[in-house]
Amino acid sequence: SDEEERIASRFRKMLKMNIPKGAVRNKMVSEGVNGKIVAAVLGEKNTEAMPPKPGRKSTSKLVSLHWTPLSDDQVQNSIWNSTKKRKVSAGKDEVTQLCELFQKKTNKGLGKGSKADKSDSDGKGEDMARLIDLTRANNVAISLKAFKEFSYKEFSEIIANLDPKKKILGERCQFIRDLLPNQSETKIIKSYKGSDSRLIAAELWFKEIAHV
Repeated sequence: SDEEERIASRFRKMLKMNIPKGAVRNKMVSEGVNGKIVAAVLGEKNTEAMPPKPGRKSTSKLVSLHWTPLSDDQVQNSIWNSTKKRKVSAGKDEVTQLCELFQKKTNKGLGKGSKADKSDSDGKGEDMARLIDLTRANNVAISLKAFKEFSYKEFSEIIANLDPKKKILGERCQFIRDLLPNQSETKIIKSYKGSDSRLIAAELWFKEIAHV
């Protein structure tokens, strides 16, 4: 419809401004944009209208791999279109090696809070502060990529001074509100006295902007 096209064109404009797909997706989701429009803007399959397939809960001991399938148009314009299609088969030894490589790791026999437990849980081998919700932190980190030409300090000063040199224009302005910490987050960040090395990207940004 004309209304759907109007909404889609606004977000397509963001993509043309090199704003990351993840940031545009988060913006559409936060505004409650229909899944059909989200898929059309990002060039993905619309899974919203597809009913879930009934089946048993997966009991696989292998890690799950997540990726976004390429559309037919994207494949046509990629290197994959020039490759020859051929059947690939793997031997028993190769299958065994792949299963070992992608097997889910467990902390069997390790007590909670042990060094190995901390390493596996945060993926960095050290005890991270984890001051804010992980989903919120990931969304903030994605949106920050729309302003990657600025350091956190420079970006916070631009916001504090209301951007007198007009460095941030157009659609990018819409992302700033989502990058500001709420009252609870500000309180937590200001009360933190630990090392910056224990903070993730969103927390480092909140620490910079919280004092503005």
